[in-house]
Amino acid sequence: MPSADVSPDSECLFSDNARLLINGADLLGGLSVEDFVMQDERCLGGSIGGHARHCVEFYQGFLGGLADGYLDYDARARNLLIESDPATASEALRELANALKALAAGADTGRVLQIVENHDVLEPAWSASSVGRELRFLLSHTIHHYALIAILLRLRGITIPETFGVAPSTLRHRARQTMTEACAR
Repeated sequence: MPSADVSPDSECLFSDNARLLINGADLLGGLSVEDFVMQDERCLGGSIGGHARHCVEFYQGFLGGLADGYLDYDARARNLLIESDPATASEALRELANALKALAAGADTGRVLQIVENHDVLEPAWSASSVGRELRFLLSHTIHHYALIAILLRLRGITIPETFGVAPSTLRHRARQTMTEACAR
């Protein structure tokens, strides 16, 4: 079993998240305001801007919680400017990517954090997690929201990269499948 010390993939966790945020910034920055804010009932009334804001604010919560070691992803600002302006959302994603890159060198992904479990009671319960675990969560969480953004864009006939919103493990699997099929010919 791997040790809880600083792992060799520490920088990768930060850089993978930063790369994902830049991918989102590149795509979202080129959208019209109309496409960004349009709600679609086929996707439960969601908007691209709503998904973008949600992702931005989860990363903001992560970075904000690193200082004191307590993360509460539900305590978000719900900034309507990020949700309504693709340029603002794109810039926020770039700023977050830069912040993650700055933290990457020498970061201790094994550092213990406390994550709020629920808000249904007067005194919320807290669970132990780690920086690495939360970075893995943020990566997965963001990919899933990007997948919803991809669906919304495709429903509108907007062409986007085939890899947007697809998990890295799925992309690796597809590449292996393609190689296997090519070798079988």
